[in-house]
Amino acid sequence: MMLTANDMVIQVINIKGEKESYEKQHNAAVNFIEKYFVSKEWHSKIELKKNENGRPFINDGIAYDITISHTFNLILVAIFPRTLVLGIDIQRLTKPLHLESFTKYDLVSDYWCSDGAVQMSLKESLGKYLGMGLLCNPRVYCIESVKRYVQTGLFTCQFKQFPTVSGMGMVVDGYIVTAVFTSEHLNLMEQQFIRMKELIYNYGNSHDRHAKENNFG
Repeated sequence: MMLTANDMVIQVINIKGEKESYEKQHNAAVNFIEKYFVSKEWHSKIELKKNENGRPFINDGIAYDITISHTFNLILVAIFPRTLVLGIDIQRLTKPLHLESFTKYDLVSDYWCSDGAVQMSLKESLGKYLGMGLLCNPRVYCIESVKRYVQTGLFTCQFKQFPTVSGMGMVVDGYIVTAVFTSEHLNLMEQQFIRMKELIYNYGNSHDRHAKENNFG
């Protein structure tokens, strides 16, 4: 089943302060999810829960699924039909990472992702897509290739162990955002990323003085 932009949403939520509590992040996510379903005239009470692996989900009676990621003052919330499998991640780039144990199997040589930040975000999204986080052998998350698109500022990737799955991401204003999904939804996800890019730009750099220094995109 081919989905359209009206079937899902990935929203970037900005909350004030860099060290907001988990409770405030949770409430911001729930508030957005409730407003989304009100706009869809869905009148069931929305309950945000977590399974045994820590994955968030909403009421079983609702034909939608969710996935959430957060970093400092930004929260990423995706709402999508249960027919779609999706993993997302958002991270703030603050300093070089040393993650060779996670990235040493990757077949990627581009200088711009040599510190591991890009790969790790893609792996985080793949872990959420698989529903297992990063608990598997690092070889499972092996990235086979990364391709950059100058016109849109986006990049895509392929995973060695999952040929029918694609990753997409961007680095904007000191943040890296990635998603992993089945390859048939590549065009749909590109629309979502272009929209998210505009949202992050609109929030400005007030919470990240070094955004320009960390912007690789």
